Amino acid sequence: MRMNKLRIVQDEYESPWSIIENIKMNNFVNTRQFLNTFGSEPAVNTGNLISKRYLNLWTFEGIDDLKFKQTFGESLSDHTESIKNKLTHMFPSYIRPESLFREKLFFCKECIKEGYHSMLHQFKMTEICPYHLSKLEDLCPNCKQSIQYLMPGHHLETGFVCNCGEPLRASQNYHSSSVELTIKEASIANWLILSREHIEILQNTIIFGPFLDQGDKLMQSILKILQSIAVMNTAFYIPVCQTSSPKNSLINQYNNFYYSLVSTLHGYEEYLMKTVMKNHRHCLKRLLGMYKKPGEEFPTICPYAYAYVFWKESFFNINPFIDQYKKTQTNHVSQFELPFHYMNDDFRKLLMFYSSYNARTLTWIINHLLWEVADHHFKEWLGVAEEYAKRKIRPSLEKLTPRTSQSIILFPLNENRIEKFIFNKIIPNSLHCPYENESKINDGEISFLPMRLAINDGNNEEKKAAERYLKRLRSAPAIINTSRRDNLTGNPCFTKTRGEDSTAISVQANGVV
Repeated sequence: MRMNKLRIVQDEYESPWSIIENIKMNNFVNTRQFLNTFGSEPAVNTGNLISKRYLNLWTFEGIDDLKFKQTFGESLSDHTESIKNKLTHMFPSYIRPESLFREKLFFCKECIKEGYHSMLHQFKMTEICPYHLSKLEDLCPNCKQSIQYLMPGHHLETGFVCNCGEPLRASQNYHSSSVELTIKEASIANWLILSREHIEILQNTIIFGPFLDQGDKLMQSILKILQSIAVMNTAFYIPVCQTSSPKNSLINQYNNFYYSLVSTLHGYEEYLMKTVMKNHRHCLKRLLGMYKKPGEEFPTICPYAYAYVFWKESFFNINPFIDQYKKTQTNHVSQFELPFHYMNDDFRKLLMFYSSYNARTLTWIINHLLWEVADHHFKEWLGVAEEYAKRKIRPSLEKLTPRTSQSIILFPLNENRIEKFIFNKIIPNSLHCPYENESKINDGEISFLPMRLAINDGNNEEKKAAERYLKRLRSAPAIINTSRRDNLTGNPCFTKTRGEDSTAISVQANGVV
């Protein structure tokens, strides 16, 4: 098959998906026919059904790059690697560059109707088209389904078409493109021209894995940090302690580190009980003890008690109606074992990468991070508590605040000190407690916990009612797994505001403040 080499205008950020779709459209071929000409030997021999591994636009296992370069004068893999490096080389080395790009196709309507798609659209830290400043789309306008960022597997002999047959480009005939390729979005423009000094700071910034899903909020947070460091040269920091011997590393002081996490979590719970939960202790007792009057329905649940109970359930992976106390190790702790469940895989990955770090410095960082993550997760539960407490049911975690609105906590290394910045901190709304004028369990209310009913020869109907109540709350010992895919201890209780949406913290010799 002889390929027409005409191409829609290309800039340095055009995606390989866009390049291949233009080639298919200009030559009236489908993906199978394209691979018959430019495919690797395994991809050519797969038949009509093409494995996803051969459609992958990161590994290019399905493409013979030498054949492609001989025909079009450029290497797809080199082009993609160049874009990836320009957008991600400033991140710490433990972050996989591919993880900073979306798995689903995101596109600009204005760009794609002209036959152009940019890797900037796939970059997780962009929410709008940098060329047209319009919101990026992620669904087919016809079938309303997402499109995988892969070479399409359908058999339609053209490009820029969804699996449902809907054309994404305005015209399926070749013509000169009028797409505007000047980057107008300020954040991405500044990102692409970071100074060497700023790149070095960012490469030494500790970024927690889940924050990579924060889109342009993460980029804006990072740019604010770099600007603040350059302008203010803040004095709020912890000095970096260099590891002088292996015994000072985290891996050799893990027991102490583990118990520092336990202490921080105890401190956070005490903080909640003295602040948010101060006037709702009896509400908590009523919910956990399943108190009600015999023969009546279970009473309305206080939203504050509701949020606390299910925050504790999801954070520690316990059944709050059975295991009211989380289990922690009391003897030797296994390497990288953690005393909590929520996001533990992400914490573990961070610890494994920094395991040779000085224990005192890393303990300070992780304890502050843990406090903020626990606090954010509790506020997520507060955000849904009023609605679901009234209905006496427990939602899945997907019903909580989307990950894209999560607080962002960053720890940049500036010269010989590490600072802490917090962005997008949730400020919860005030909730209505149905027992705000009460201070104790009402007379006549007794506990209907199933264990108590089993011990006492209670009414069968009451037992069934209690079981139905718990079933609606969907409480289970391992109800969810909130982990994602692929030496100073203590409790931070003082923050100093820097700007309107970030905070910096300082350290004293006797602990974290």
